[in-house]
Amino acid sequence: MKHLFIINPKSFNDKQEMNVFSENVKDILGEAASIIISRYPRYAIFEVNEYLSEMSDCGEKVRVYAVGGDGILFDCLNGMAKYPGHELTSVPYGNANDFLRAFGEENVQLFRDIKLLSESPSVSTDIFRCGSNMAMNTTGIGLEGSSILVTESMAKKFSKIPYMRKLIPTLYVLGGVVVLFNEKLRSQYYNISLDGVDYSGEYIDINIGNGFANGGKSSSSPYAVPNDGYLDAIFIKKTPLLKSLIAVSSFTSGNFGKFPDVFFHVRFKKMLISSEEPIRIDTDGEAFYTSEVNIEINPGAVNFIAPEGVTYRPFKDFLSRT
Repeated sequence: MKHLFIINPKSFNDKQEMNVFSENVKDILGEAASIIISRYPRYAIFEVNEYLSEMSDCGEKVRVYAVGGDGILFDCLNGMAKYPGHELTSVPYGNANDFLRAFGEENVQLFRDIKLLSESPSVSTDIFRCGSNMAMNTTGIGLEGSSILVTESMAKKFSKIPYMRKLIPTLYVLGGVVVLFNEKLRSQYYNISLDGVDYSGEYIDINIGNGFANGGKSSSSPYAVPNDGYLDAIFIKKTPLLKSLIAVSSFTSGNFGKFPDVFFHVRFKKMLISSEEPIRIDTDGEAFYTSEVNIEINPGAVNFIAPEGVTYRPFKDFLSRT
């Protein structure tokens, strides 16, 4: 068994803290561990792919540890796409580790215990394809895709200040409020098919969850569980500005049910979506534009390592599903 650690250096307060972490890994796992420092977004995709290609040729099984936040987890997942026989996990040092919140808020810090993780079993986990990307947690179309583009420059400024990165999730909430004032965005028309059923219409946002959490503090897809074989879509209908501002606060806290005239929830396996206007998409923190995209669940595609006895927990009771 080999252990590959992919580190996002920006997730640590300074180089010394990162070096202490690396030394701890080597003390625990010795020569079985390899450490790669990511240089920039998506750099790790190539590095993970190359490493797994070499180890697969040798018949060696690998555990991949994404050290940082959801961004480096996204890169590691996509680097593993051609080699599904290996295992993946996340070591939370990032601005936001939203996917891990699906294991219970109180359990997130357990994923920092390298010895525990190295000896723990894996949990069969769903992932999904969004266009050409593989993802684990959420996709936001419309409001969410636009807000991440608006706030990226602010987040970069804060990320350069030690101990200020904790404020970054708040910036994304602020970015969402700013975007809500865009009348054109609030009334964008989408052509949508969910498992062959037409849901076309004007929407402010379409949140698609495999996990329930996003944005560092939000729980916008409360029924999503990463091992149930479905994706959960929360639609926000075209709504006047004031009501949008009030309703979105409930949406981010998982209480969209308070506004049945604004939100509705659909579980699905495959979505086809297009629009005459550019579609703004945020997939696990990666933002991009497109004119059309396919989104599809891939049940049990990844074995995700979790501390012994820890498994996925629903944000809300399954009996409340509609």
